[in-house]
Amino acid sequence: MKPKNTFIILVGILVLGVLGFFAFNQYIYHQKQASETILPPFDGEITGEYVCLPHKDTRGPQTMECAYGIRLEDGTHLALDFGQNQQDLSQFQVGQTARLNGHLIPIEAVSSSHWFKYDTRGIFYVSPEKSSNP
Repeated sequence: MKPKNTFIILVGILVLGVLGFFAFNQYIYHQKQASETILPPFDGEITGEYVCLPHKDTRGPQTMECAYGIRLEDGTHLALDFGQNQQDLSQFQVGQTARLNGHLIPIEAVSSSHWFKYDTRGIFYVSPEKSSNP
């Protein structure tokens, strides 16, 4: 092969590699954006596993505190706020299924930074009269 032909082939491979990289990068970006859509606020019922919310940053030592939340069927975590009805917490145990009624606020609309250390998509404000442990 002539050096000129070899150079053209190498440049062609390099261009294809760069274009492939950018195409793959765009694909990954759009997949990630689709999975991180903002939850809309709503009033209604949710059902899931009563859990301690996972921390976003799991590097280093972890404290043993438990911020209560619920893990929905799709793996989404929501923080729970029982408001003035803290006695309702006693009817739930971590690991059990809970059915709750209330109002969801997306994490992006929350003004308190307290919840930002947890891997949660929103805060569910529980209505006490309609929530149960099935």
